[in-house]
Amino acid sequence: ELARYSIRLQIQCISMNDLPKWNSTSTLAWFLTGVNNSNQKKVLNWRNHIVKTKLHRQTPVFIYGEKLFNQASVPRNVTWLCRGTFVKDLARMIAEKLNQGQFKEIHVYYHVEKRLPCDFRFSIRLLSEIRKYSNNVPFFIHVIFPRQKLSVENFLQQDHTYRSAGYQYLLDIAGKFSPISLSELMSHCSVHGPNDVLFEASPRKSAWIFTDDSTAVKAKSFCKSQGIEVPNKVNILGIENSELSLTESISTCVTDWNRIAYLVTHALLGDIKIKRSSKGYMPTPYLYIRRETG
Repeated sequence: ELARYSIRLQIQCISMNDLPKWNSTSTLAWFLTGVNNSNQKKVLNWRNHIVKTKLHRQTPVFIYGEKLFNQASVPRNVTWLCRGTFVKDLARMIAEKLNQGQFKEIHVYYHVEKRLPCDFRFSIRLLSEIRKYSNNVPFFIHVIFPRQKLSVENFLQQDHTYRSAGYQYLLDIAGKFSPISLSELMSHCSVHGPNDVLFEASPRKSAWIFTDDSTAVKAKSFCKSQGIEVPNKVNILGIENSELSLTESISTCVTDWNRIAYLVTHALLGDIKIKRSSKGYMPTPYLYIRRETG
């Protein structure tokens, strides 16, 4: 995107410790990626440095990372591409699609031990977003353990998402507009071990959402063996976007990185007004890719 406007992009891999040394007035913009809890303090120190030297007045800063900082202390021209909003925007888009499809049941399948684009926060957030449309649609969260099966309560207390932030905090965030208690969340969850049955036929029109594509493929095979029409009776949607989703023709939602690059470029150029939240977050665009399953 930058090349279209004859802007040269120079990529420098530098240590967070060296950030204060970079104060070139010829820099058009700063892009910080991988900002997380472990390097938060160093980035905050660098932020103080650019404010002190007034560098930020002429050099926009784009940060991709976790939602960590006190927003009131961030310079106005800092733009956030936050991983926390990725989960929110994905859940919001899928909830809108599900509402349009008028499904009578919704099932989310979360695989515990796989490195996936979305962690368990996605399940909570999707439940919250669905409730904005209706409280009457049955919503089931299936937690899949490939080895030892835990109880729902033990899973919620041991999952890395909750260890890092505290599950009550995440419930409060996910349920900002539709409050969700821990007991209510547990009522939506069920756990499955390696030999447990994952899928059941239902007479109602259902949507099955999978955080990993391999389980989505198993669901597609199950529906075929049971004579369940896909997508007329069961809609199967993946969000991992692996090669399996293409080879097995699984419908998917993917981050629209081309659109993100376009938005970041024009936020940098200042020629288009970019929509941002009150805290400076840029919304994350997603693409729905329709294939055989929905």
